[in-house]
Amino acid sequence: ADGAFDGALRFARARGHRLEMGMEHGWNEIVHRAPGRYDVLWGINGDDHLTSLAQEWEPFISELLGGPGQWHLQFNGLLMTLPGASEQAWHIDGEHLFCEEARDVT
Repeated sequence: ADGAFDGALRFARARGHRLEMGMEHGWNEIVHRAPGRYDVLWGINGDDHLTSLAQEWEPFISELLGGPGQWHLQFNGLLMTLPGASEQAWHIDGEHLFCEEARDVT
């Protein structure tokens, strides 16, 4: 986790990016969500070890969520929280899954 976090920071800094807070200032690889909190995909998403761990959990998750085909893993990510970090605002982790299904919620 530390290596992925440090790598993402080095990647951003090497390109002159200060990594200010907010999604609008982030990259796909790392987003500074709140003071001391970062969402990191760099070195995490698609990692062979993490992917194999996710596959081990698939039978349990499928059973819990209603069977095969009822869910899918969008990505592997890391929330890096440093000592003294602030709470982060609510946000979605990934794209909406059912945008084509408009619902009347009124």
